[in-house]
Amino acid sequence: MDVIAFRKAWPALRSTSLPLETNSWLVHIPNEHPLQKEISAETLSRWIQQEIQESETFFILRTRRLVADWLPEKPSSAYQEFLEIQQDNIRGCVWKTVTDPIAIQQQLLGNSQLETVAMAQQAVLQSPHLPLKLQELRIPKPWGYEGWYTGVEQRGIASFIDEQGSTELPYALKLFPKSLLAHHKPPLILLKTLNPVPETILGDLYLELHREKWEVYIVTAIDETAWPDGVGQVRAGLHPELLQNYQKQYGDDWWSTYQKDFRRAIQNYETLRRKLDKSLDRERSQRGYGFNQALNPEEMQELLSTIPDYLQLEETKLRLAAEAYVGSCPVRVGDIVSFPTWQMHSLQHGVKVIEFQTPHYERMIVMFAQKVLTQDHWNTEEALAGMKPEIYQPPQPELIWQQDGVRCERVVNFPDFDAFRLHVPTGKRIYLEGKGNYQLLMGVEGYGQLFVGGENCGTVRHEEGWMIPAVTDNCWLESRGTEDLLCLQAIPKSN
Repeated sequence: MDVIAFRKAWPALRSTSLPLETNSWLVHIPNEHPLQKEISAETLSRWIQQEIQESETFFILRTRRLVADWLPEKPSSAYQEFLEIQQDNIRGCVWKTVTDPIAIQQQLLGNSQLETVAMAQQAVLQSPHLPLKLQELRIPKPWGYEGWYTGVEQRGIASFIDEQGSTELPYALKLFPKSLLAHHKPPLILLKTLNPVPETILGDLYLELHREKWEVYIVTAIDETAWPDGVGQVRAGLHPELLQNYQKQYGDDWWSTYQKDFRRAIQNYETLRRKLDKSLDRERSQRGYGFNQALNPEEMQELLSTIPDYLQLEETKLRLAAEAYVGSCPVRVGDIVSFPTWQMHSLQHGVKVIEFQTPHYERMIVMFAQKVLTQDHWNTEEALAGMKPEIYQPPQPELIWQQDGVRCERVVNFPDFDAFRLHVPTGKRIYLEGKGNYQLLMGVEGYGQLFVGGENCGTVRHEEGWMIPAVTDNCWLESRGTEDLLCLQAIPKSN
C-alpha cells in the first residue's frame, strides 16, 4: 500500500474508530487489513498525521508477528503495537501479549494518554527521537556474572526500562526502526559488564580469543581484597621474556616451537582438568546440583575442598606451567584494554569492567581453570593455529578534542564501531552527536543529566546505560555531581 491507497482507505478505518475523550479515538487495524503487515509504524504515523486536525489525537492498535531468530527453532509470536498520533507528535509502545481493543478503550476512557496504556501493559513509552534507558540483565557465570544491556540470545534478552515498565529490545526496536537505527540493522553493539568474584581461580575468566568479535574494556573497579595495591591484571598476548628466549634460542622457528610447547603444557593441564571435573561432577550430583549449573563462589569452594591435597598441588603446578606462556597487563580503574580478533586474553579475578563488543556470539577457549559449562571441549588447536604471535600492547587513547576541561578521546577504532571516553567536569556539559547513527552511552564515574533540547530525559550514573536514537538532535550530557563525570560512548560506523 502506498500513500494514495492509504488516503482512500483511511475514511473507512476512521469510521470504525472507538470514541474516547473529546477529539480522541482508538482505531484497531484488523489482522487481514493491508495496513497490518505491509507498513511500518513510522510510515503509518506520518500518513495519519497528514489526515487529522491539530486538535485530534488518534490511538492505533495493531497486532504484528516477530520471528525470534536468536532461538534455534526461530519461533514466530504475536505482539501488539500501540501508537499515539497527533499532528505534531508521535509516540508508542509495544507488548508481547494480545489485548482486546475494548479493554484498551476502557483503559483510555477518562484519561486518554499513552502513559495510561503503557502503565497497564508494563511497557516502555517510546518517542522516535528520545533516548531509551537500558535495563541490566544479570547472567550467572562460573567466574561471577555478566550484566547485559543489549544482549539478545537464547540465554537472555536485554530490555529498555522506564517508569511505565520494560520492553525487550527485539520488540522495542521494531516500533520506530528508522528513527532508532537509521540504516543499521539489529543486533546492537553489545554492551555489558563483567563482574568476576575476587577469589583466585574462581574469578578468572576463560583464556580465549575470537575469530570475528572485537572487544574493548574500561576498568571500573579493582577489588582490594584481591589486589591490595589497586593494580589488577588482565592476561593477554604472549609472555614477553619467554618470547625473547624462544627467539634467541630457535631463531626463525621460534613461533612454531613456542606453539608446540604451549600446546603440550595445555594438554598436560587439560588431562588433569578433565579428571578433576569428573570428580567434581560426582560431588555436584550428590549435592543436587546440575552438571552444568552455575554455582556461587561459596558453593564452588565447598566442592573444591573435596579434591585431595596432592591433586590440588598437581593442578597448581600444571596450570602455572601453561600460564607461563601468557603475558600479563597491569590495570587500574579507568584504564582501557582492547582485543581485536585472534588476540588471546583473560580478565582476572576482582577486576570489574564495562565492555563494548561487536555482536558476535563466538569464542575459542584456549584453556580454563574450571569446568566450562557452555561447551564440552576446549578449542586449543584452532586457537593456537590462528593466534597472533605477539606481546600485548594496550591501546593509546586518541584525543579528539578538548575545551574548558571537557575531553573526548577515541579509545578504539574497530571496523564496525568507534568507542570514546568522555570526561566532563562538574557543571560542564558535552554535546552527544552520532552523525546519523545511534549511540550507546554508559556511565563510569560521577553523575550526569541527559537532555534533548530542553527536555530532561534521565540520569547517567555508574553502570547506567542508554541508547540514543539515530535521529536525536540537540542532545547534551551535563555533569551534575560532586565529582567529574566519566562516560563511555560507542557509535556504529556507516559501512
